[in-house]
Amino acid sequence: MSMKKIRGAILAGAVLAGGYVVTTTPYAEAVGGNCSSVRQEIDVFGPNAYRVRAKCTSLQGDSKARGVLDISGDTDKRTEWFTTVNKYYYSDSYKCVWGQCNNTRVEIARR
Repeated sequence: MSMKKIRGAILAGAVLAGGYVVTTTPYAEAVGGNCSSVRQEIDVFGPNAYRVRAKCTSLQGDSKARGVLDISGDTDKRTEWFTTVNKYYYSDSYKCVWGQCNNTRVEIARR
């Protein structure tokens, strides 16, 4: 008996027995959101001290986000992971030399 006939017999048996067979894969929730980040200069250590400010206006399903201040030649500064929308989150500050802290971004991941 071929595999196709065996599958058909199993499906027919399940229907005759009053049961059902699930043939689709479980729904997979998308990860993403509408988020933004900016570099802020703050007067903590004098001039050239920066931090990232991040906010999401929406997050999909099972998503979490965090803001990142990219620091060339050192460890990046990050906000905590967050799931609350329409609220600002801030990283710790970092005293940058010229050109060291030019980029910010938002990382989005599954919770």
